[in-house]
Amino acid sequence: MKDIFVPKHRVHHAMDGFRCDSPGNAVNTAALYRIPFQQIFIRAITTSALGALRGMLQAFEHYAENRVSSLGNATREDPDAQAICAEILAELDEMELVLIRNYNELLEHAQSGEPPPMDRRLLFKYQAAAVPDRCLRLAKRLFQCVGGSGIFATQPFGRYYRDIITSRQHAAAQSNVVARSWGGIVLGKENQEWYL
Repeated sequence: MKDIFVPKHRVHHAMDGFRCDSPGNAVNTAALYRIPFQQIFIRAITTSALGALRGMLQAFEHYAENRVSSLGNATREDPDAQAICAEILAELDEMELVLIRNYNELLEHAQSGEPPPMDRRLLFKYQAAAVPDRCLRLAKRLFQCVGGSGIFATQPFGRYYRDIITSRQHAAAQSNVVARSWGGIVLGKENQEWYL
């Protein structure tokens, strides 16, 4: 592409989103538009892992109804399969509740006209970034319960697993980087995070 021009009014600067003062706020006055853009964007990337894990679990439930391994063991009787199903449901519930709580708090700040404090933003960023890692850990264990026939393209498990891996690869999902920043603040260092 050559000679491309983007008018200034079509550009969204990250710092505007950080300050909760984006150009469109003059027209869009609802509190929703005053939530820090970065908090919305990070969740837009990482929350897909929740849906993929839930879809993988639902597919597994259907798959396990009648599956018997080559050794003659019913999948629904497998204690490892039972345990991971329970763990997935519990962790999905926890991650979804945290998402709702965080957005409720962000909305309260937006309605009050006060931007959320940096420590809360950093906590929320870490919690959002950790979602794909947590989902991937759970999906791996569920995938191991699928058995050999579950790896074929005729089964959905590999696709769900890859979708979660893909979510994890985005820069927004690098929870280890965010953890180091957050831990540094806890230990007295200056905040190095700006995408909050």
